[in-house]
Amino acid sequence: MSTTCNFGSTALLNAGDRDGFLTKLTDMGTSGTISWAKQLGGAGFDEAFNVVASGANVYVTGEFAGQVAFGSFSLASYGLDDGYVAKLTDAGTTASFVWVQAIQGGGSDGGTALALNGTSLYVAGYFSGSAQCGGYGGLGLNSSGNADVFVAKLVDAGSTGGFEWARSGGGPSDDKPHDIAVEGTNVYVAGQYEGGPPRFGLTTLPVGTWNSIFVAKLTDNGARTGFTWAWGAGGSNGQSDALALVARGPYVYAAGYFSGTITLGTTTLTGGMFLCKLVDAGSSYSFAWAQSTDAAGATALALFGNRLYVAGALPTTTAFGSLIVPNTGTTPLGFLASLTDPALTATTAAWGTLSFSLAPNPAHTATTVQLPAVPAAPAAILTLTDALGRLVHTETLPLPATGLRHALDLKGLAPGVYAVQVRAGAVTATQRLVVE
Repeated sequence: MSTTCNFGSTALLNAGDRDGFLTKLTDMGTSGTISWAKQLGGAGFDEAFNVVASGANVYVTGEFAGQVAFGSFSLASYGLDDGYVAKLTDAGTTASFVWVQAIQGGGSDGGTALALNGTSLYVAGYFSGSAQCGGYGGLGLNSSGNADVFVAKLVDAGSTGGFEWARSGGGPSDDKPHDIAVEGTNVYVAGQYEGGPPRFGLTTLPVGTWNSIFVAKLTDNGARTGFTWAWGAGGSNGQSDALALVARGPYVYAAGYFSGTITLGTTTLTGGMFLCKLVDAGSSYSFAWAQSTDAAGATALALFGNRLYVAGALPTTTAFGSLIVPNTGTTPLGFLASLTDPALTATTAAWGTLSFSLAPNPAHTATTVQLPAVPAAPAAILTLTDALGRLVHTETLPLPATGLRHALDLKGLAPGVYAVQVRAGAVTATQRLVVE
């Protein structure tokens, strides 16, 4: 039965079993408004799982079954369900689809997570049997059991997008990723594997009691891209999953849920939510710390400055360190917690010092970035992230010996607090920018 869903003044009519949607909300300060909404679906079972944006470019991934429409673009599934990655252009009060790419095979396939680094778009998902990234004739994958993990890179060429490489990992049972993060050429993926043993490159993870968590790293070397290391662990009662992942510099943070007890590094945790930090040493990793609470689990992570934010569900009154968050009802509550990691600030300082200015700040439609010359650094990478740690803009700037004045275009950004980071050679710096 078809149903209508209203997004502000936009009404979307369901085309079949279940449809996905993508909508834009504009923060007006004390209120918010829905600018536009787009439908992703057809007569079958269709979903949107993850979205990332940079300026006017918006990317979404998920799964579909049967015939499905993305604006004027159309895809047809070959198996039970197939995956997709689509790009839209945000024109302010409207949006339009620019291109769409499929992940298709004879089994069940879908995209679950996205990460963006300039024009490089990384997608993680699952597939069973054999699948092709880019549709039939694309990059081929073959699973080693039921559902396996895939990580793939697309390059956005503006009006077109295409897959550059695709890699898979997994074992004889069901393995699925839930989040992906990118830091330079390092790509991290986290999720869940069932039983095992799964294999990621040359690393074979231990057999779990039922569902176990994993974090794996790939190094993006173009055609030579492969898994560098992987880690896995499971709770004593057989239920655990890594749902959220963020990375900065050599630090990788993962969070999720587990039941019973679980040992992460040398720390044994009991019950509920876990949050842990790994240190990437290149071809290997080490554990820095792990924490847990009685929360039902963590579903999202974000970094802003030297603060780490974690969100999830709270079924009962729960202690976050010395902070007690009450819940005396029968319905789980959502929570948002923050931690300060001094290592983030210390690492930035260890890379060196870089002084740059932003004016005006607060700004409306543009601000000017004044950069000094940096010895042995002919270029600088500028990134802009929002208050949730999501990348909204990145560009590489030539850095002459006399320094640089660069106009940073802010048109189309929602009012709020952003972080401007500049990295030149071995030095980096971050400043707070307010967009009004």
